[in-house]
Amino acid sequence: PTFTSTATDTPTSTSTHTSTPTVTLTSTSTPEDTETTTPTLTSTSTPTTTNTPAPLLISHVMWQGRPAQPNPLQQLPITLTLKMGAIERNYGVTTTDASGFFTVTVQDLPAGVYQWRVKGPQYLATVGTLTLDGAQVISQEMGLQRTGDVDGSDYISVLDFNIMRSNFGRGIGEPTYDSRADLTGDQRIDIRDFNLMKADFSMSGDPPI
Repeated sequence: PTFTSTATDTPTSTSTHTSTPTVTLTSTSTPEDTETTTPTLTSTSTPTTTNTPAPLLISHVMWQGRPAQPNPLQQLPITLTLKMGAIERNYGVTTTDASGFFTVTVQDLPAGVYQWRVKGPQYLATVGTLTLDGAQVISQEMGLQRTGDVDGSDYISVLDFNIMRSNFGRGIGEPTYDSRADLTGDQRIDIRDFNLMKADFSMSGDPPI
């Protein structure tokens, strides 16, 4: 027997690895509109209230029969009237200082030339003129105030003399003592008070404006 070799093809399975690219989608967030705030400087006006002092009228008088200024006996009550046309301002009783000065405000009074009138108890009224011109301080001299008007009538007469005569020689604290007849302010009614009245007897003060 003869053996014959026969070739037989045997299929061979070969594993082939094929690399396949893979696409990966990555989500990227992109901001759309971004709001940017730019500071703006704004000038703000704040009203400020400034207190302006009222205009002042500083007046000066000399009280007859009292010691020379300055002296506490020159501190006496006085009234003042200012008038210009239909405008009239009557001030209440104020008191002069030891040097005869007194001060009032003249706010709300328009500028112009005013008549003034002052009067103190036991004294005759005097008048004059002054000008308000818008100045912050206005000074006015009002001069000598004559005494002897004991009864306040603005006229020195026998009625005033009778009050002095009935109290003559008396001092404060004594019966019937009437301080109105004490023209010198020394709290006693004597020859000095009589002489002051005698010097101004029958004189009258200036009438109301």
